[in-house]
Amino acid sequence: MDQPLVDSISKGLEELEVEDPCPYTDQELDLTQDHIRLLTLLPGARHDPIICTTDIVNLSHKPNYTALSYVWGDATDRLPIQFNGVNNIPITRNLHTVLHHLRHVSDPKTFWIDALCINQAHSDEKPHQIQLMRDIYQNATETCIWLGPESPTSDLAMSLIGALDGSDLSSPQNSPSPEGLQAIADLQRRPWWSRVWVIQEALLSAKPTVRCGTSVLPMEAFMVLDDVRRGWHRAEEKYIHNTVNTITNFSMALRNPFSAILAYWPDARARLLDPTSERSPSTLAEWAGYLTDFDATDPRDKIYGLLGLGTEADRKMMGMALTNKMVTSQVYTLAMMWFLMTARCLLLLSFDVDSRAACPVGETGETLPSWVVDFSENVPEVEEGREWFKPGYVTFLSGKSFKATGDGRLLGQMIPRDYPMFPFNEISALRVKGMVVDRIVYASRNRHMKLDDKPDAVARMRYSIERMEETAERVREWEVEAMKPGWNDPYGGDGGLDGLSRGDVFKRTMVANRDHSGSGLEWDEEWDNLWDIFLGRREIPVDETNGELPGDEARLRYLLPIRLALLPKTSGRSLIITSKGYFGLAPLKSKIGDEVCVLEGASVPFVLRAVDDSELTPLGITPKAPQRFFNLVGEAYVHGVSDGEWIGGRNEDDVIEVLIL
Repeated sequence: MDQPLVDSISKGLEELEVEDPCPYTDQELDLTQDHIRLLTLLPGARHDPIICTTDIVNLSHKPNYTALSYVWGDATDRLPIQFNGVNNIPITRNLHTVLHHLRHVSDPKTFWIDALCINQAHSDEKPHQIQLMRDIYQNATETCIWLGPESPTSDLAMSLIGALDGSDLSSPQNSPSPEGLQAIADLQRRPWWSRVWVIQEALLSAKPTVRCGTSVLPMEAFMVLDDVRRGWHRAEEKYIHNTVNTITNFSMALRNPFSAILAYWPDARARLLDPTSERSPSTLAEWAGYLTDFDATDPRDKIYGLLGLGTEADRKMMGMALTNKMVTSQVYTLAMMWFLMTARCLLLLSFDVDSRAACPVGETGETLPSWVVDFSENVPEVEEGREWFKPGYVTFLSGKSFKATGDGRLLGQMIPRDYPMFPFNEISALRVKGMVVDRIVYASRNRHMKLDDKPDAVARMRYSIERMEETAERVREWEVEAMKPGWNDPYGGDGGLDGLSRGDVFKRTMVANRDHSGSGLEWDEEWDNLWDIFLGRREIPVDETNGELPGDEARLRYLLPIRLALLPKTSGRSLIITSKGYFGLAPLKSKIGDEVCVLEGASVPFVLRAVDDSELTPLGITPKAPQRFFNLVGEAYVHGVSDGEWIGGRNEDDVIEVLIL
């Protein structure tokens, strides 16, 4: 939009008073029906004022309209429109720009736009409309996904993306110039891709169309972009690891939060839109796992913004939070209670709590129970010298599954339906059956290291080398400690768990006993060689480097299997050693005195921190044997425990009632 026009509009808004603060007079929605408002955008030339009206319709009558998916932008930066006959109604500059671009010169157009079709000042109307969002986007003829106005490079980016070839990943069309790659990267950083509401707005739409300025592409074009970026051949359902193109080489710089959604785009849409699909139903709990990198102005929207993707039961349960206007801590606690009660397993507790626990959340600044995920992610990078980072599910939970509960004889892999997981009304305590394995007597941290998202190949290679060398130094320090005489040894000799030496157990612990693909690890001479080269004790064989001294690129390529197996599992983790001599990888915040436990419904062990009786007295709680209270520290890999070895030698007398506050 021309800057002089914008300036004159802004000045006019400052000088004029709003005639009527409520343009919805005589347009009350019947909140017992599936009623919504649709907006008619009246035609006009480029510089004409925006004029629009709304009418109430019933969704069941299948009206024709286009739904808009966009970013609200700065709520304090507003421009005026005429709305339902009322002049000078302020809307955000972002929406004002959208309406100018979408308006037709001669024909009126019909839209559903949340900011105007929902009376934002009506506290009862908003919850009602949020619960209809699934139907609103599913029933729209089209959804216009607005990335924003054109920039000097956006048309180039849209053109390059539209020309990508997903069937031949090595096609020249998948190798844009450096200028083209930067244009795509700039487009991928637009705010729309990281807004939590857009997940359901795009997935639920019958025809999602991406628009930037005047350039238009189907969302499937961006799915192809992400496939090429990852080296994924969708038709053959496999990764092509020797793919040669500039997009795959520039992979991390082209990634955004929505990339995780695009990876499962066709399957997710089939589960949501095809009533005949034999796939399992889409649940709110599974989508909550994608929230780490998405943003929301109101932290409660991290849950509300996904309601359309859940089951009817999900929407009914979390609709209680909407109707009762719960604060953020209550919304997150209710969501986690619901997720755990419906899943009957503890997978959702397997999240890095180092950057979440004890952080104030929402408008009340309350802290959450230790077992509740802080979906808000509103944590600083650094606070009082402490490193914070965005958490996510730990990598050793993927691949070949663990089975800390063994054969299920004492602790089931699932929590029985009739077992009351939340026994108290007064406090938010999670109850499960469990066993205490041992107490931690040594804990040493390895700081969290971010992924290599540097913009150019040289910088990425340099960072990868730095990351590898720093980790190798830390592993060498850990190894020295682990090999000191005096530790108890539950592994070797007669009666040991697996007859391995302490050194072999330590190596396996560093990769959670899984290889780079997540499969069970067969540690052989090749892995011994990789281990020694990784730790700087041996050079890459000469025949692997054509007789030349290995450079950084050769080292990274040769060590790829152990890099992929070890770096993600040790980053942001602590080496722990227990009093009986067990080795493990545990949350960064683990400390001496914490206890390793196996819990019913959990595939991996957990580190728990005992709650002193003096802390329970103010809560009116007196523990009764065999009952113990803990705070959750987080999930762990413990060699000799995680695959069910330890529990095989236990009996019913070892089972206690674990209550996590």
